[in-house]
Amino acid sequence: MRWGKRALSVILSICLVISIYVPASAKETEAATAVKTVTDNNNEPLIYSFLTEEMGFNSAAACGILANVYRECRFNEKAEGANGLSYGICQWYNGNYERLVTYCEENGYDYRTLAAQLYFLKYDLQNRFSKLLNKLLSAPDTAEGAYQAAYDFCYNYERPKNYESASESRGELSRDTFWPVYQGVRLIMPLDSATHEHSYTTVVQKATLSSDGSIQKVCSLCDRVQSTEVIKKISSITLSDTSFVYNGKTRKPTVKVKDSEGKTISSSDYTVSYPKNCKAVGIYKVTVTLKGNYSGKKTMTYKILPKTTSLKSVSGKKKSLYVKWNKNTTQTTGYQIQYTTKSSFKGNNVSTITLKNKTTAQTIKKLKAKKRYYVRVRTYKNVKYDGKTVKVCSAWSSSKNAVTKA
Repeated sequence: MRWGKRALSVILSICLVISIYVPASAKETEAATAVKTVTDNNNEPLIYSFLTEEMGFNSAAACGILANVYRECRFNEKAEGANGLSYGICQWYNGNYERLVTYCEENGYDYRTLAAQLYFLKYDLQNRFSKLLNKLLSAPDTAEGAYQAAYDFCYNYERPKNYESASESRGELSRDTFWPVYQGVRLIMPLDSATHEHSYTTVVQKATLSSDGSIQKVCSLCDRVQSTEVIKKISSITLSDTSFVYNGKTRKPTVKVKDSEGKTISSSDYTVSYPKNCKAVGIYKVTVTLKGNYSGKKTMTYKILPKTTSLKSVSGKKKSLYVKWNKNTTQTTGYQIQYTTKSSFKGNNVSTITLKNKTTAQTIKKLKAKKRYYVRVRTYKNVKYDGKTVKVCSAWSSSKNAVTKA
């Protein structure tokens, strides 16, 4: 409220949608659905909720006051005017500004908060403008009721310069802009504490491999949550390769981490640890430890395989085969010879012979006469893994075949 000159503003031409909740009808208090507001200022629906739920105004009367508050400060509770002589949602001016501050000091409120100003507005209407209050409480809940409520509030409470024309303009704003949005709407929204200005700090609940996390702006004084950003949980941690072929050099796979929405997580959000020596044939553990906004770890393994070898020849003998292959003793313990009557090497009729790496030829006996056999070879190395000796094998060579003799 101010007694000096107030410039008229242009009626908003568009309605912006913000995410708030409202019961599906004026009589319902449980079901909620999204509702439009006139501006994108979060104070707008809070003021409407206070006017209807705390003060008992119908939608038309609340729209009338909303139109005035919009014209006074664009719903900014910290707005200043008249060179610092007016303040708040109603631009209380001079003595009225002093009354606002005094009322808040006596009630332990911070006059700079929206809640404190709304409680003062309620107090002021009840104690100094009771006739206006009664008129607003009995306003018809219609478009014309919204017009008249805005007109009366401006004419009797705000009273800017040129208040007659301003009252008409605000009546039109209430009827044509706010009423179509709020007609029949009931909002139940919690109002912030009136006792302090919020001091927000960032609270991070880290996402894990099994649950989402969050980043919240929380008031350190009253625990009010200003905003919440969800951190999606980690859904996959994978290696670029799970096996390499020995080449005498360090072999390490890269790591890719993705969240539950398939977004690739930056490498700054995790560390990767490898064993010191990743050159020799063996099985190696990779541990990925999440950090930053994430927590947890995952250990995976990959292998460095010995180089394979190849068959030189397979020849049929009497109920037997004579097999020769190329020698490969680098990072190997020996060879495995596999033979079967099926070129696919599938099924139960597949036999394997394990030999030391000094051997490069072998006779396979006790076979059926006049039968075609398929043969392939690979290298292996015995390595220690988790306290046990296990074989790490190369890929199989290409196969050769021959027919046994009678």
